[in-house]
This record gives sequence, C-alpha cells and structure tokens, in this order.
Amino acid sequence: MTNKLKVACIGCSDLALRGVLPHLLEADVREKIDLVSVCDIDTERAALTAKKFKADAWHDDYDQLLETVDVDIVLILTPIGCHVDQAIAALERGKHVYLQKPMATDLAGADRVIAAAEASAGKLLVAPVNRLCPMTGKLQEIIAGGELGTIYSVYTATHFTADYDGSGFDRSWHYSADGGPLRDRTVYSLATLIDLFGPVRQLAALSNLRNPMAKADAAQVAAAIDDNTLILLQFDDGIQAVSSGTYSMEGRQVPAGFLGIYGSHGTIETTVIDPLTWYPTEAMVRTRDAAGQTNERSITCPLTDVPGLHPPHNTLQECHVYADIIHLVDSVLANREPAGTAAQARHITEIIDKAYLAAQTGHAQRLTTEFQRGQNS
Repeated sequence: MTNKLKVACIGCSDLALRGVLPHLLEADVREKIDLVSVCDIDTERAALTAKKFKADAWHDDYDQLLETVDVDIVLILTPIGCHVDQAIAALERGKHVYLQKPMATDLAGADRVIAAAEASAGKLLVAPVNRLCPMTGKLQEIIAGGELGTIYSVYTATHFTADYDGSGFDRSWHYSADGGPLRDRTVYSLATLIDLFGPVRQLAALSNLRNPMAKADAAQVAAAIDDNTLILLQFDDGIQAVSSGTYSMEGRQVPAGFLGIYGSHGTIETTVIDPLTWYPTEAMVRTRDAAGQTNERSITCPLTDVPGLHPPHNTLQECHVYADIIHLVDSVLANREPAGTAAQARHITEIIDKAYLAAQTGHAQRLTTEFQRGQNS
C-alpha cells in the first residue's frame, strides 16, 4: 500500500455533514486518507465544517483549492447542476474523482465528463455503485442459472417524500429544473436494473407535476420539475421493467428499494430493504419444478457483507455513499479500476434524459449509449 491519500470534500451541506464526513472521521479511514480540505461557497459553513471534522484547511473557492492544494481525490457532493464542470475541472488536473449522482443533467454533459475522464490520469467513480451490494451478485447468479425461466417483467420502486431526512438545509434545488426524483432517487433502481439486464434499448414514459408548490424545509418553493414519473424500459432480450420517480410516501408492501423479477418458472421479490442504504438484504425466490411443485427459499445479504461496511460504518447515515467512496480509495491505493464505469453512469443519464423526452412527445425513445456489463464485485 502507498502513502495515505489526500482527500478534499466539495460541498458542506446535507449529504456531507449528515453522511460522508462522519465516516471519514473514523480511525480506520484516517489510516488511508488525510482530509486536506473542505470547500463550500458559504465561507462560514466551510470554516465550521473544517473545524468539526478535523480537515487541514477550508476553502470557499473550488478552483483555488484545485490550484493551491495537493489533492489526490476530490469528493464532489454538490447540487446536480454543478457536477459536470466540477468533475471536469478536477479530472483535467489529473485528480481522482468521486462524483455524486447523477453524472449530468443531460447526455451532452455526460459526454463531456466521459471525454475528460478518458484524457485524465485520474480515476472516476460516479454514484451509485449498486453492484457493491452483495444481493446484486446473488441475483445475477440466479438469473444466469436459468431457474426463473423466461423473464418477462421487472418492477422497482424508489418513492419516498422529498423532505424525508429533515436535514434543516435548503433543499430547494431538488425542485429546480436540474433536480427532481428521477435524478435524485430513481438512479438507484436504474443502476441495479442495468447491472442485472444490461443496456436499455428503448423506453416510454408518462410524467406530470402533482405538487406545484413544494416544501423545502420551512419554505414553499415553486417546482420546476415533474414529481410523478413512470418509465417503461425494454432491454436487449425483450425483458421489460417499470421504474418510478415520485415524491410519494413509500409503502409497506412495496417500500423504496423494492425489486420484483417475474419469469415463466420463478420469481424473486425483495422482502427486507435496509433503511440506511436502500440495499435489499433479504429476498424470496419462488420456483416451479418439472413436476409442478412450487418451492420457496429465502436469500440473505446482511449489510456487513458490503465491502467497507463493518462497524461502525454500517450504522452511520448514508453508508452506501461511504461504501462507494472507500471503494474508490481502495481502488486507487491498489492501482486497480473501480467497479462500475463512467459509461454506465452516462447510460443512466441518457435514460433519464430520454424519459422526460418520451413523456413530453408521447413517443417511445431509443437509447444510443453502450457499456460493457460486468460482474458484481
């Protein structure tokens, strides 16, 4: 292992304070990294964050940080509209980049990030890397084994209210044209779907705005993005999937993170979703044998099986984000490519882009981006 990596955290709001930085305070992480700076356009917040989380310095100017501080990895935890330019600025300077989801608001922006990553010496990891969830690997094995027969349809759910975390921060950007539940939440189910079934070939969608005046903590703001979208996706082999993006309350039978896979000879339905990560930790497999007998078995994947999520990290908030980050840290230290690729992140960006277009035009859309499917890590 090489020397410790120098890490800078960009954005000192909800996600950083509630989720990421508490993980980075832990002794096992500090054996691998030095937190050399935190950065936020709010000067006072940046200074207070640096003090609280023992960063070496703080900045309120991102470009100045990149020019003056020796940094190995940049963690970009800013609003979605900032992602493209901030990722490119770091990659052009040869930095490794962890980029919060989604990569961009449109395909053109994603293409720019891809081009910068391909020309950079730095590695790029874009959230979410759902293949780090052990359940993804088990589902891949079951699907590849053929015991479900011909798979017809898949259902996912990512619905939960916009103010679910009660962060106290200004979350009005969620309702801007760069926000919305598709970009903020549906990316998780899309990441799992393309890990399991490969690239989406075409899609159709319906979308509308159910709540024009949305609550952003104590304020009411006018929403500029739909809050109620359903996408119908079709993969190469004809499998179809439904993915939702809404600000509705989640259900007991169909909670956020639900996944159901339905085939001619078997089904898989998640039965337990971990509330900290939205990773499925238990699922029920039902199959029918040649004699017509139905068999059931439960499969389990505890959170501690996720790489890096040993105590106390498995009990801290946003531990799925930490799992992504520590995976990138370990990949850089070991000089290996991280799981998940920028091409997958670009494909998810195109899915969301084309879903809004399909809803606006009333016409199904074909997707153009590709990626190489990989196995669960």
